[in-house]
Amino acid sequence: MRFRIRHAVTVLTVCALVWLVHLSSVFFHKLPEQVLSFSNEREDDIQQSMGADLELLKVRHHEELKSDNIGSIPVFVVEEHHEVLRYWFGSAEKGLIPKEGNTLFHIDGHSDAATPLFLDIIPLFRRPKSREEVFNMMQRNDVFIAAAGLGKLINRYIWVWPSWDEQNHASAHEAFDMEAGIFAGNGSTRLCGCVKSHFNSSDSFCVRQDPVKDDYMSVPINRTDCGLIFSGLVEGVSETKAIELLNEGNWLTAKDNVILDIDEDYYGCETVLQTLEDANITLDMVNKLSSRIQYLFCPVTVIQETAADDFFHTIIEIILEMKSHCGNSHFQKQCTGLNLHNALVGMIPDLLDSVYKEHATGMLCQGKHDLMNGLMVQTLVQHLTTFTTPQLKVLSEIGVCLETAVTSFIESSDGLRLCHGSNLPNETIVLYHSPTPKEIQERTKTLHSLLHSGSFTPHMVTICRSVRDDYTPRSYFHKIEGDILKVLHESFSDIHWATVYYDKHLLGGKRGWPRRHH
Repeated sequence: MRFRIRHAVTVLTVCALVWLVHLSSVFFHKLPEQVLSFSNEREDDIQQSMGADLELLKVRHHEELKSDNIGSIPVFVVEEHHEVLRYWFGSAEKGLIPKEGNTLFHIDGHSDAATPLFLDIIPLFRRPKSREEVFNMMQRNDVFIAAAGLGKLINRYIWVWPSWDEQNHASAHEAFDMEAGIFAGNGSTRLCGCVKSHFNSSDSFCVRQDPVKDDYMSVPINRTDCGLIFSGLVEGVSETKAIELLNEGNWLTAKDNVILDIDEDYYGCETVLQTLEDANITLDMVNKLSSRIQYLFCPVTVIQETAADDFFHTIIEIILEMKSHCGNSHFQKQCTGLNLHNALVGMIPDLLDSVYKEHATGMLCQGKHDLMNGLMVQTLVQHLTTFTTPQLKVLSEIGVCLETAVTSFIESSDGLRLCHGSNLPNETIVLYHSPTPKEIQERTKTLHSLLHSGSFTPHMVTICRSVRDDYTPRSYFHKIEGDILKVLHESFSDIHWATVYYDKHLLGGKRGWPRRHH
């Protein structure tokens, strides 16, 4: 079902301004056409937003993986990286990849190699027995690789890192034999592991999980204290060195069962908090606005989340339109702060009524409670009117979303909020890197060299957008994803448009979060 707001926004704005200036003849230009989405986006939109010249960009839902495409290489596009686990283990069940012993070729700006937080609910050194167990493994965007290893799906992990991350690496190629098991001391079960370097015989040690920070393997132990169960190979390699090794022909070969995994933040890593700062919107202002958003919106599905963002966008569009017309000298005298406030408040019942008619009350914390919803919207509107026009445009573009997808095991602790991700100042060690258009072009050439070597062919491919968690540069998102898909298409003959599947829980749908209102 679709709720078109061209009429809603235009009519409400006109009515409010007519009341404001007591002129029934006022006619305003139409706002840009938008929709409040209560269903999946049109399939033809994705080509326009990402490059209509690529047949590869025609879209399919993941449920459409049918037998007539068996023999081709499926490509799955997800939002947050831990969501790939559903496709990895699902593909193993369908026979597209072996159920054990695969090689993960991970092209990413980050290793994503932390340890799962909750071990008691996931399979340890055995394959998952149910979808519920796979869901339990989807705990965070940086623990899914270790979870896949514990689930025996992979026994070789290759992380290919970009040149902009070079400062975090001592060598262009590191390789370790790794053994893992259970440390049962001190009355609790914790993971432990022993590693031995391929290049430095003295670089050998055993560790267990930190009792305070469970996602870190940092406490030294003796080898005899670790009940070793599993063994594998872990490698970290620069993109340049990886190309060299691939061209040698014996590092990764056609005999290897390869899962190719690409994160779009391989191209760079940015935070929208910088955009907010550039608009003179402080973190304190962000938090105050988010607190008002959280009282109004309580989405539990991706459709409700999208609808809430569209509702938020609609309110801002109305305020912007009214501010624009109040800037007109003809109406300026009537546009006092009180009159503007009364005009905005007067349109709230009609705006809420539109939501009720479309059965979209599930996104509202108070359901169909007119009084409470009216008060919450009024509070939000009053707060938004304190922002300048440039600030409102920035807020509309950033939008509102949940901190993590509704499909994640760990729910968003803050509910719906301004969509600024999780990397807050002084709370992250993430290295930021803002790429230039030229650098994106060069990195695409590097990706082409990595995948066009001919030394291996993946059994499946997963692509992670990393927009929700605020890693991938949003201004270049469409260019980056389009380039990745084009390189895949050119590098592997068994990848084509019919084998690209878009997860139904993508933030902003198939077209993506940036430009979702255009």
